[in-house]
Amino acid sequence: MSSLSFQSKLNSRTANSPPLRNGRSTWFATLFYTALIVYGSLYPLTGWTVPHEPLFSFLTAAIPTHISRADVLTNVLAYIPLGILLVWTFHLAGKFSSITAVTLVGGLLSLSMESVQMFLPSRTASNIDLLTNIIGTSLGACMGFALRPHSALMLRIKGLRDEWFAAGRGVDIGLCAVFLWALSQLSPFVPSMDISSIRDGLKPVWYSLNALGAFSFFNMLPYTLNVAGLTLLIGTVARPRRPAMLMFLYFAAAVLCIKPFIVSRQLSLEAVCGLVVAAILLMLAPKKPALRAVLSMVCIFAGFTVAELSSGVGGLHSFNWVPFAGQIDNTVSGFGSILEGTWPFAALACLTVLGFGRKLLPMIWVGGVVLAVAFALEWEQQQIPGRYGDVTTVILAGMGWILSCLYVMVDQGAADEVSRAIPLQHGYRSSRIRSLSDSHTNL
Repeated sequence: MSSLSFQSKLNSRTANSPPLRNGRSTWFATLFYTALIVYGSLYPLTGWTVPHEPLFSFLTAAIPTHISRADVLTNVLAYIPLGILLVWTFHLAGKFSSITAVTLVGGLLSLSMESVQMFLPSRTASNIDLLTNIIGTSLGACMGFALRPHSALMLRIKGLRDEWFAAGRGVDIGLCAVFLWALSQLSPFVPSMDISSIRDGLKPVWYSLNALGAFSFFNMLPYTLNVAGLTLLIGTVARPRRPAMLMFLYFAAAVLCIKPFIVSRQLSLEAVCGLVVAAILLMLAPKKPALRAVLSMVCIFAGFTVAELSSGVGGLHSFNWVPFAGQIDNTVSGFGSILEGTWPFAALACLTVLGFGRKLLPMIWVGGVVLAVAFALEWEQQQIPGRYGDVTTVILAGMGWILSCLYVMVDQGAADEVSRAIPLQHGYRSSRIRSLSDSHTNL
């Protein structure tokens, strides 16, 4: 099949794809995230007692003289995704009515959680928390309304996406994984131009340059593997003659350059060298998309494995069976930890979909193996100094995998067809293409 024939076929398929509607997968995501908020708000779920103060008394309590910026940031950030998901779930007409209704729902959820916290001595019901949760929901509602499938902004983004990348929900998952990786590097998303904060963000680079013995090759390796894996993923799903891999390397470099300007984030020399080494190695990357996909999967999973097996500072620790305990205890860095544990498995799910199509059995088998290895790596951390084996990592891995599968498989009527860019770009025979199309239709 000629390149021109492939391009026209791909463009036609993209143009004829049904518009994206939010179906059951959006409901699943909304319910799942709501459950996370309930769990985080009522953690540790023990020590229940009858409060001494009247119910709802926190609403009229005096505003404290000292308000923790970390708590404010956490409460706002936690409810932004809820606002986005609620807008996409309810499909209310009109900007004002949509934002108002979603803000009301988020406020009622927060009011319920703060009220129940009065029965937990380890938690403190606060009117400041309620207010910041409402603000977060409102911001998320505004963002969700701006990013609706048929909004002007979303149509422009979709136009750029279709111009650069192949069609299909499997490809969407891969692009989402890249976006989650960038967010994991920039969490908690609060910029700072304070000189002391920027110096602190660049301190690891300065320290390593002045004491090269502190440079850790083992810490550089995950950056190299992750950047290489994501770049190969982008190259796999990109349209022909689009310099998508080069553009992603520029994008990754920009993300690392921004890190010192984000509160509590630091740029390390290992990260910089990892990006450079990945860029050099990618000069030897294969041209065939199928080989790129395989190498991408190997690099991403190897990067996760190396990061899991790297040693830390301190002694040995027992396995933690309490989900999200570390993220709740340190909420500012907890968001980044959640994103870091989710994006690799969304990327692996994307590559599995591109390889096997929208078939349930391969997703179950491959997902089961991946999650079993993730659990084994976490369990092994009990033998690694300074590391904490945590069931949360396995839960995040499952969340990334399962939500990706639901996005592809549940909304069959609303989904674009799964991209067949890999076999098409390989010039498979037309009979092979027809058989793939038929197998997809029979799902």
